[in-house]
Amino acid sequence: MHRIISLLSYSLLCLVWWGCPPDPEPPAPQRPRFVPRSSDTARIEQGIRPVPGQNAIRLEWFRNPERDIAGYRIFRTAEVARDTAVPINFRLLREIPLGSQEPLGLPDTVFIDATVQPDVEYFYQVEAYTRRGARSERSLPERYRLAQRVNPLSPIGILRLSRRDTTIRFEWRKPPLVSGFYVLKIYEFRGFDTFFEEDCVAILYDGSSFFDRDTVSINFGQAYQAPSPARRFTNGLRVFKRLENGVEYRWQVQAFPEDINRAYGAVSELLGFRVLIN
Repeated sequence: MHRIISLLSYSLLCLVWWGCPPDPEPPAPQRPRFVPRSSDTARIEQGIRPVPGQNAIRLEWFRNPERDIAGYRIFRTAEVARDTAVPINFRLLREIPLGSQEPLGLPDTVFIDATVQPDVEYFYQVEAYTRRGARSERSLPERYRLAQRVNPLSPIGILRLSRRDTTIRFEWRKPPLVSGFYVLKIYEFRGFDTFFEEDCVAILYDGSSFFDRDTVSINFGQAYQAPSPARRFTNGLRVFKRLENGVEYRWQVQAFPEDINRAYGAVSELLGFRVLIN
């Protein structure tokens, strides 16, 4: 017993005299990657985009594969270098520990920035960190600019339709002196405003200029899908399924400037309607 104590004392003395070997540096996690922005006419959108009905930008990135990831940090700037237009002076916007967004119903790989202003271009980066404090390189910057919001007007509530004519007139209002491109999307509502590809009923895309008040009529009497346009500028209508009696639907309008830049746009709130077909 005394020999064991002596050995321990000698070991402690050696550690004090010669010093402890330094712990190895924890490996840095992989650099996170933002989810690519989907096509504006995709049935379900992904990547960086506006939030329905809010002056907010939604960011989405791929989950890191490391098992000891503790969370992510979001950085933002609206400054660019004068000579190169490269974004500079990124500042920490939000830290997202794993599981901290569960009360909001958001995964760990999504952040909604509700502190933005319309017509200001923002640049974002995301960084992963581990429980031991190792930090990844920041992701390549992504940018987005919010346009002024569109205000949907009708339809809303209960619509009474005839089996002979299931045409619905959609109406919304754009900010004055704004022209560009719009996408109208209609979804089947299943109790929550998270939609899947099979929920999409129809998509209408149009490159014509806006007026103060815009309207369009869609006949849902026959489900069909027009050929995909060679360019996103091309106007077109795709109806994927007919309306069903008693079913509730949600619709929204997305707006973009004339150059149809995917990093610039706005989306209206979701309005709901239910059809009763006689």
